[in-house]
Amino acid sequence: MFNLLIVDDEITAVKGLAYGISWNDIGIDEIFTAYNGQEALEIINNHKIDILISDIRMPLITGLELAEKIQETYPLTKIILISGYDEFDYAQEAIKYQVFRYLTKPIANEEVKEVVNEALGDIKNSLKKNKELEKANLQIEEMMPYVIKDYYEEIIIKGNTFLLDDVEANKYLSINSEDYFLMLTCKVDGPYVNMPLKTRETYKLAFVNTIKKYVSILPPIYTIYDHYNHLIFVYSSNSISKLNQLESAISKLAETIQYTFRHSLGHILSMTWSKISSIPNIHETYKTLNNQINRHLHNETGIIISPSQKKKQQSNQCLFNMRECPTFKSLLESFDVNRCVQKIQLIFEEYSNLDYQTKDLTLNIFYTLTNNLIESSISNNLSINEWVTDESYLYSYESIESVKHLEEWLIINTQNYINHILSETETEKHALIRKAKQYILDNYTEQILLNDIANELYIHPNYLSKLFKDNENINITQYITNLRIEHAKELLTENTHKIYEIAEICGYSSIAHFNRTFKREVGVSPKEYK
Repeated sequence: MFNLLIVDDEITAVKGLAYGISWNDIGIDEIFTAYNGQEALEIINNHKIDILISDIRMPLITGLELAEKIQETYPLTKIILISGYDEFDYAQEAIKYQVFRYLTKPIANEEVKEVVNEALGDIKNSLKKNKELEKANLQIEEMMPYVIKDYYEEIIIKGNTFLLDDVEANKYLSINSEDYFLMLTCKVDGPYVNMPLKTRETYKLAFVNTIKKYVSILPPIYTIYDHYNHLIFVYSSNSISKLNQLESAISKLAETIQYTFRHSLGHILSMTWSKISSIPNIHETYKTLNNQINRHLHNETGIIISPSQKKKQQSNQCLFNMRECPTFKSLLESFDVNRCVQKIQLIFEEYSNLDYQTKDLTLNIFYTLTNNLIESSISNNLSINEWVTDESYLYSYESIESVKHLEEWLIINTQNYINHILSETETEKHALIRKAKQYILDNYTEQILLNDIANELYIHPNYLSKLFKDNENINITQYITNLRIEHAKELLTENTHKIYEIAEICGYSSIAHFNRTFKREVGVSPKEYK
């Protein structure tokens, strides 16, 4: 709890305050006493004193001198000075040393106790504020990594480089415009993208740590997965030679890192990197590296694009619509047939406008889109034979007569697949509604919640609620109420049960709730109806 130090050169005054007041009543559980200022200082130096009561006139060190020393060293201690003299100079000095209260003798013990209790209140408020401040600082500290991540994302990913001129923003960033920078962009292909979220995040962390393990000359100042799931590292150094060493290490170790990804992590890694000419160009560097790495899709070994290869890469062209969000794969998941067809048309329109049309690029389109269709079909437990028009296309590129023919085949089969899924889904919806109604019929005489029905059907409550309302033109709650009220009307007509029994039989735990609901639905009370 709290303690108190009483200082006076009169023994009777000290004992009177120490033993004449029930200090425990207000939370003081430890009393120290001293008979001069020097003795008091020794106690204060050895113990954290919460409240000091001191006479002003004492030998060796006066109460005012004691207050001055305490204020310098222990500013949180509350000081109450007592004097037999009501002198203005004393009071003025007391204010100077931030004394909590200046009292003049004679003074009753109850008054002293009351003043000490007020001082305790001040201490408690200060402790509460300090605790709140510590909590706020802790929250700020916990949020800081996310704040820093957002700043970097705004600058690098979104191109809002004006933040580099923001003094407040730069307090949190490890960016010095005089430094030298390098960006490493990595693309990881493999099964992790289709894994459950927790497993996927574990893999992503493993990818980051593996690259950090090999590229260890400098720690990255920033690491993030962008919306393409590309892994971006940004490095900085005030020494260009250090950055050159880093670049050399990446070049030498790139193939080793790729090998580790393939054989230890079971994924394909592609890498490209570049020095950043100046920090305001960091977003442009990010876009350039992304474009370079996006040109290589579904490569079995992964690619390495070193700075020396970039001039050659700049002459190549790629299909951005294959990677641009929303992708064909994500559109398939939404079962939006029109947008899927538009996506296919955009891809082939872009392809037809290229300066060159290689077999590799055509194969890329073919395998990517057909694989998306097959994967979606499998994930929805739908046999490929139920929607595909010509299976030979799935197994042999040579079956494709022309690029135009490929486009038409993809559009027709995408439409077939989605329409088949939607018809299956419609049938499933009716089955779900039928099961929901049966469950309600079996259980409406008990307490029944939307979550209970949804859990029984293994679907989300929100989906069940919307599905039921869309198909039955009535919400589930009203449907249950209708069943209960109809049952209640039958029982009331039979006249063999009391009203409170009928309420319980029909699933109402409260007779008042039953009466209100019945009158709202029927227009009269149960008693009147009976």
